[in-house]
Amino acid sequence: MKKALLVSNIVLALAVSYLYYLHFSSSTASFASATNDTSAVSGEPVLSDSLMALMPDSMVNTGNIAFINFDELTKGYKFYSDGVKALEADFTQKQTELATRQKKWEDEVKRYQQLAANMNDETRAAREKQLMEEEKSLYEFRDNLEGSFAGKQEKFNKDFLTKIDGYFKNLSKQKNYDYIFVYSKGGPSYIVYANESLNITNVTIAGLNSQYKK
Repeated sequence: MKKALLVSNIVLALAVSYLYYLHFSSSTASFASATNDTSAVSGEPVLSDSLMALMPDSMVNTGNIAFINFDELTKGYKFYSDGVKALEADFTQKQTELATRQKKWEDEVKRYQQLAANMNDETRAAREKQLMEEEKSLYEFRDNLEGSFAGKQEKFNKDFLTKIDGYFKNLSKQKNYDYIFVYSKGGPSYIVYANESLNITNVTIAGLNSQYKK
């Protein structure tokens, strides 16, 4: 007979670094060696005149920076604290329901083991098949609970980030912020808002492609 089912606990993970890692960080190619290799672009203009006209100048009035302490934000923002409480309550309820079903199945296995010696082969085989089907059902129930909880957690993360994104954009317009950082003490910092007028991505791509064609 198979050993008693070991059901893994659902992990409630709302870590600061995870929230912001998912939303704000992205993998970037290393280009330090390329920018230091002057032979690759020696004598070539960085951009054509037409593209250069699209590149924003370095302006004295830009560079207004603000920062937000994420630990304090999540403690003080009611939407976040209420959402975490709701997720924790949902987690506890699901964990209790799962533990109850697991205990019931384990008790049935123990009872079978006590009575198996007095059963004929047909009865024993039928009971073992039933227990294995119940075990499979328990696995499926666990997976469904985990999937449901993960979905609620993901939705909460998205709703939270959407709210603060919108707030930062409006705030930056009113206060002329060019950058807003968020940081957690002892953890990484992220830019959560950047003035779109300073975005030179498309012009940079055009310039690099122009050099590459040459």
